[in-house]
Order: sequence, then C-alpha cells, then structure tokens
Amino acid sequence: MDEVERTLATYEGNAEAYAEKYLSESGLEAYGGPFLDYLDGGRVLDLGCGPGVDTAGFARRGLDVVGFDVTPSFLRRAREHFVEVTADVAADCQARASFVRGDMRSLPFEGDSFDGIWASGSFHHVPREQAPNTAAALQRLLRDGGCAYISVKREPTGSEVADRHFEFYEPGEFRSLLIEAGFDVLTVGTIGQWMDAIARA
Repeated sequence: MDEVERTLATYEGNAEAYAEKYLSESGLEAYGGPFLDYLDGGRVLDLGCGPGVDTAGFARRGLDVVGFDVTPSFLRRAREHFVEVTADVAADCQARASFVRGDMRSLPFEGDSFDGIWASGSFHHVPREQAPNTAAALQRLLRDGGCAYISVKREPTGSEVADRHFEFYEPGEFRSLLIEAGFDVLTVGTIGQWMDAIARA
C-alpha cells in the first residue's frame, strides 16, 4: 500500500467523522477572499473537495465548480451536502456543480479547463517525489491568467502522520516548487502550522 492508498483507506474508513469535521470549517469562508479577488472567470476546480463545503460555497457565488476527490464516501457526502445547502436557491445554482472521483496525480481534465483551482488542505498528501509533476499538471489545467490557491501544512499536529501521509513544506521551498511548475507566485503566507499560496498561470 503506497502513501496515497494509506491516506485514502484512513479517510474512507472514518468518512463520517471526517465529513462532520470538514463540513464545520469552510476554508473558502475563512481564507478565500484573496483568491476570489484574483479569480478572473467562472469555472473552478475544487481539488480534494472532501465532503464539499467549499464546492457548495463556490456554486452559491454563481461559479461553475467541479468537486474532485479520491475518496468515494466524501464524494457521496459532497453531493448530499450540495443538495441540502442549495435547496433554497434557483435551479441554475444547483446546475453549477459536478463531482468527479480521481487521483490528483493523474487528473482527467484537458489543459486550459479552469479559471481557478482551489486546493485547500489536499496537495500535501501527494508524495514529495510526485509533487513537481502534480503541480505542473495543475498549472496546465489553468487558462492563461488563471489562478490557484494551494494550502499545505508546515508541520504535523498530533498523531495524524500515523494514519495519513503528509508532506510538510516551508515557504521558500514551496514557492520554488510552484515557480518550477510554471506558476507566477503572487502570495505566500503562513497561519500557524499552515501555509497558503496564490499563484497565477
């Protein structure tokens, strides 16, 4: 079992507990303002969408969004959550989201498909040796001028590394990774044990 399969098994085996946790904390609401300010266009990939709290948030803002995750139970919960939170809005909002299962190391989308990529707390599950190719693939998915938000952890918390795989980054090396992938890095910031970057294609 490789690192990503181990992480998937942990999420799938504890999907309800993780879904309850992740549905209670929207990264988009807490940290998404600058990304939305940079975003120029209406199609967004929510990469590692989990149970879909941010996917629904993008749709409610009038954006077309694809929720993408490797964990089947998360995608089922994301679809349910989306229906729940969009029940009071127009049908065109409900048509704005779709959900795709896959591994971000092998993305099933054509180049220039998105105006924005939102990768909140997901990219750090990619093994270090595969991170450069994965980052370059994300850059290719963006239309000219499109932007990506990517947040990763800087250090472990508690016992999480025992059952899931994480790669931890410092600002300089993460910036270099994104630049080498072809991004123009606009911002890199740290928030406690977390770091986030906004980068333009």
